[in-house]
Amino acid sequence: MRRIFFIITSALLIQSSSAQNIDRTKPPKPGPAPVIKIGDPTVYKLANGITVLVVENHKLPKVTASYSIDAGPITEGAKAGGLSLMGQMLEEGTKLRSKAAFDEAVDRIGARVGLSAGGGSASALTRYFDSAFMLMAEALQKPSFTQSSLDKLKSQTLTNLKSNERSVPAVAGRVTSALLYGVNHPNGEFATEESVTKLTLNDMEQFYKRKRIPEVAKPV
Repeated sequence: MRRIFFIITSALLIQSSSAQNIDRTKPPKPGPAPVIKIGDPTVYKLANGITVLVVENHKLPKVTASYSIDAGPITEGAKAGGLSLMGQMLEEGTKLRSKAAFDEAVDRIGARVGLSAGGGSASALTRYFDSAFMLMAEALQKPSFTQSSLDKLKSQTLTNLKSNERSVPAVAGRVTSALLYGVNHPNGEFATEESVTKLTLNDMEQFYKRKRIPEVAKPV
């Protein structure tokens, strides 16, 4: 027992002595930068004009896909804020299932499905990816667009606009974009309480029709 105790004590003393010799006035040197290798994609062109890019990586049993709608910037004008609102409505359920049922279907397979005005994304374990991808497709192709969802999202948007009135970063961001691009440019215009209040369900459907053109979509 004495011998074991002596060995442990000696080890602790060596570690303590080594720690005291560290110059803490100088930051430690960074390690080598990680090497990131992204394989060249395999490109396919579908009959409906959609371009598909596939990059394989078999380190994890997982598949991730993103669907990008390359429709270019859209000037919203008096309906500023409508495009963003339409993107949020894509996550409010579909014609086949309610928002609660849709979210439950995603959670059941441990997947992630995201929707926006610019497209969508799906990520899941390989065995569940087909289901996750079809859920994303369902949300993009068959959104429900109900009045109750629009009213809820408009209320949330108006609340955020009100709270941002006293936010210096938010106001500065708007002013900077407006000065750089002009208020009549897609990157310079911004939503206001007036523009959001006037948005209707028909406006959401019109924005949706302008953004869902298959010829400019690119699932990756």
